[in-house]
Amino acid sequence: MSYVLISSYDDKEAVNTPRIPSGLVKRIVVGLNEVCKRVGILVKETASRKVGVTIGIDGYIGVYWKVLISKLEEFFRELQLDFELLDVTNFYKPLDYIENIVKPFLTCDPHFGRVFEGEIEMFFRGKELRKRIEHVRRNSKVLVCFGCGVVNRFTADLYDVVFYVDVTKEVAGRRVLNGLINNLGDGGKSISREYSGKRLYYVDFPVLDRHKRRVLRQMDFYLDGNSTENLIMLPKNVYKKLLLILSEYPLRLKPIYLEGVWGGQWLKEIRKLPKSMKNCAWSYEVMAPYQSLIVKLGNIVLNLPFLNLLWEYPDKIMGKFEAYERIGENFPIRVNYDDSMGGGDMAIQVHGDLSYLKENFNEPIGQNESYYIVATGPGSKVYLGLRDEANVEEFRKAVIEAETKGIPFDHNRYVNSIQSREGDLFLIPAGTVHASGYNQVVLEISDTTDLYTFHFYDYLRPDLNGKLRPIHSYHAFKVLDTTKRASWVSKHLKVTPKPIRSGPTWAEYFLGELGELRIVIHRLEFLKNINDNTNGKFHILTLVDGERILISSKSNPSRKLEIRFSETALVPACLGEYFLINMGISPCKVVKAFMR
Repeated sequence: MSYVLISSYDDKEAVNTPRIPSGLVKRIVVGLNEVCKRVGILVKETASRKVGVTIGIDGYIGVYWKVLISKLEEFFRELQLDFELLDVTNFYKPLDYIENIVKPFLTCDPHFGRVFEGEIEMFFRGKELRKRIEHVRRNSKVLVCFGCGVVNRFTADLYDVVFYVDVTKEVAGRRVLNGLINNLGDGGKSISREYSGKRLYYVDFPVLDRHKRRVLRQMDFYLDGNSTENLIMLPKNVYKKLLLILSEYPLRLKPIYLEGVWGGQWLKEIRKLPKSMKNCAWSYEVMAPYQSLIVKLGNIVLNLPFLNLLWEYPDKIMGKFEAYERIGENFPIRVNYDDSMGGGDMAIQVHGDLSYLKENFNEPIGQNESYYIVATGPGSKVYLGLRDEANVEEFRKAVIEAETKGIPFDHNRYVNSIQSREGDLFLIPAGTVHASGYNQVVLEISDTTDLYTFHFYDYLRPDLNGKLRPIHSYHAFKVLDTTKRASWVSKHLKVTPKPIRSGPTWAEYFLGELGELRIVIHRLEFLKNINDNTNGKFHILTLVDGERILISSKSNPSRKLEIRFSETALVPACLGEYFLINMGISPCKVVKAFMR
């Protein structure tokens, strides 16, 4: 499992350009110097009206606090402020105590963990922190409390002004895994990159997401801290208005590109990715917890976590659907490319359903998948289901011997395969053994936001880091559905398109329905344009044929987004009626996913 998704290429082309009133844009402050200067002036004005001003500067893991606070000190001294700094990391509980709390969630399984449900207050000596703040503020004109988690339930009511410094999970992960930032409360203890990533996924991110949601409601100013030198500050009302406007636009999320041992070259060529990338095995087009929105406002470019928008306006983005109450505000669909064109076969694998992933890993959503075949080369195929005559116990024995003794076996004796053609859709219910074969490009649509892939067999090959890729025989056979065999698969899992509606130059087809959450997959085909309606539910659109299209609201045509071949857009539930307009010469095909 890749605990933290860090793109092999920082794609800045997925840009959103909403129309924002110029008066709001003028209130956005850009640059470390300008932001710190503005904070200093604000604090001085507050101190002129009140004795004992207390400032809280909270933020996500990954913030470069030393750089920010050092520059802030500089401007405070220039303004001749009488101030004192308080670093919240001095009030973490002892390292051994924190480790004892989180360790069971990280060591309960050799390959995976269990999502931690604790709150950030568990990491602090909260009462001591509060007493210290109360004592200092009585003896100091200005007290600046800073650090990850400083505006917590013990202290939140003490602050006169609250700032929140945000970074995306991708940036946070890169900084932590590269040893530039410590895990939450680890005090600089030297730990392995793998353990640090596991800690981020199962403990730090869940804790800090819950904490951030609370602080975003209380804050007075929001700061984009992804680039410290290019720090960007928005007053709360500007931040909320920006999110409101974004919620009413078709959106493109920033893709996450990952190399892989079986990866191909198709995406590299189509997306013009750097030659330095060995390949591009995955491109995550919609992966809500980990992606961000690049928002361009004139010369200002913000990088906002998509979750911020989803938390603020869940109904406007997602709408209401049958399974909404079951999943809460967890975004229910993942869309990504698997590119093996000129590469190799994926590992033979399987995924668990909702009950298994909840029971074993405390995850909120299961994993059913589908493969839409975008492009193929010679020998392309999809592995799907067991062969009719496969002996499961023989299969189990072969898998375990490969896992424990390094003995190869012929997986084709047990696993069914089907030749794939461009435009095919294969449904993959949880529990069905499957894999994408070499020489094809798959658009994968799943009812999940996690990455639980249990390997049966991976050809005894090393990963890009040189280590043998892991096998997960225990979980794989626990979730394997032995009834999903070749004859059943051919009748139920390879889909024949069914027409829904059509006109002289356009048509819409039903391709299939997926999993426990009932995700529906359609294909839109048109020469010039086609209209559609969200009917109160979000749509995910991927251009799988054609050069480029414009997605435009019918009621407000200025709410629009252009995407090119292979790209994916999220159409929010609130958009209602919209048009897809062919901006190229070739006929267009768009794969659409939405909730029943």
